[in-house]
Amino acid sequence: MGIKRVAAELEDDEAVLRRIRRLFINRDNLRAAIMRYVKPVPRPSPRSSPRSSRPSPTH
Repeated sequence: MGIKRVAAELEDDEAVLRRIRRLFINRDNLRAAIMRYVKPVPRPSPRSSPRSSRPSPTH
């Protein structure tokens, strides 16, 4: 969906939406938003490998 169509649906000025996109939607801001709102996937520690040589406790 392009800016013209969004502007028509919102009954807003196309120039205003283009200015907002130019000022605020850039690579650095998108990366910051991703890091802020998406939790990083936890990585398993090297000690907790699935091929452990010790048997698991059976309590």
